[in-house]
Amino acid sequence: MVRKWLIFTILAIALIACNQKDALKNAGGLTNMEGIIVKKSSYQGNLLLIVPNIVESDITGLDEHELLLLASEKKGIYFYVSQEIFNKYQLYERVSVEYDPNGDVEESDPPNRSYISIKSIE
Repeated sequence: MVRKWLIFTILAIALIACNQKDALKNAGGLTNMEGIIVKKSSYQGNLLLIVPNIVESDITGLDEHELLLLASEKKGIYFYVSQEIFNKYQLYERVSVEYDPNGDVEESDPPNRSYISIKSIE
């Protein structure tokens, strides 16, 4: 009888712990950002600079300094990506990026983050 009670207690604690972990994950949640790839860099890893709330005409004719100012103003983010993703997406392509806003971030302007998923949008 004691053994059954002990097994039941251990299972109950494990289930409660798993539910709390899932609740914390969902509470933090992932964020989705749609934007345009305005810069690709492979200087210190493969990076895509994605800026939300702009259209291609907003960046036409801008030099690199002006692009960075616009990215800062519009809350753009550099995302570390694999070589495969870096090669797959082109400048000025509109994409949707899912990332963890509570994850690691390199404090720069624009910030550097890791992505969870990225896909092209039309």
